[in-house]
Amino acid sequence: MTHYETVFLCIYSYLRGFLAVPDDHLWPAPCSFNSTKTETDKGELMKTFKTFVTIAILAFSCTSFAWISKESTGKEFTFKYKLSGQSLEIKKAAGSYEEAYEMAAQQCFNFYKGAGKVSEDRGLDIIDVCANPRS
Repeated sequence: MTHYETVFLCIYSYLRGFLAVPDDHLWPAPCSFNSTKTETDKGELMKTFKTFVTIAILAFSCTSFAWISKESTGKEFTFKYKLSGQSLEIKKAAGSYEEAYEMAAQQCFNFYKGAGKVSEDRGLDIIDVCANPRS
């Protein structure tokens, strides 16, 4: 028997002490607990257990209301770039200006860089242009 099974059976045997389920079809308990609880103790434990479960369900359902859908697009932003007489205009739709700016800057860099490697000076010029779009 694994450790997890032992822990499960231990918790299960504790809970069956106040669940009022007949013992003839339950698994044997690896742990022993005080089974001299009165009916009011069992009722209080059951209330506490139900309260805990209710709070847990509400906590998990409330977090689902805070989820943000990434599918929603906000505004369309236009970014204009000019390097060595070559102009580029990029339109990006995003939820915020910052998101659109990052996507447009990456596209600008890839456009001006081309397929091959560029010199350090040319790379710095491209970064400067793409980091500062014209309005």
